[in-house]
Amino acid sequence: MLKQLKLKNIEKKCEVLRDKHSPQALKKLQTIAVIIDEQVFENNRHTKTLIETLKKYASRVEFILYNALEPKIDDLIFKAEQINWRGEFKAGTIAERFSGQDFDLLVNYVVKPDLPLELLSLTTTARLKIGLVGSDNALNDLAIAINPHEIHKVVEEFKTYLPKIN
Repeated sequence: MLKQLKLKNIEKKCEVLRDKHSPQALKKLQTIAVIIDEQVFENNRHTKTLIETLKKYASRVEFILYNALEPKIDDLIFKAEQINWRGEFKAGTIAERFSGQDFDLLVNYVVKPDLPLELLSLTTTARLKIGLVGSDNALNDLAIAINPHEIHKVVEEFKTYLPKIN
């Protein structure tokens, strides 16, 4: 019963937040946030490749991994358990710290829609939000049509478009 209440509250919060974001012009790209659904990458090497590429275009890059399946303990992993029954991030969690920051660009590296990921994306303040086609396109200002498992192609896309933002 509490789990159903929690999900309903997350849905309500997402509905309200969905209408609040509108893209803003970027003068200079300084901060990038990345939300990564860990199911997309087979190993951490892909995560490191993506982060290293993004660091070339911004002075600060923050990322958070979402893990819905495996019981891992890591400072950078966000799990649905970090959301309370009211649909808010619990105090002191990585999700609360991440969503409380302002970013120039948010990259939603998510393939399948998932309520906890949607909440994290919607509560994270960013001037521009980029995601992958196939995820919830309403979360993003720009969607990239690319196979998310082909990290080398994803990196090439970022190398093409991020310099144009700066």
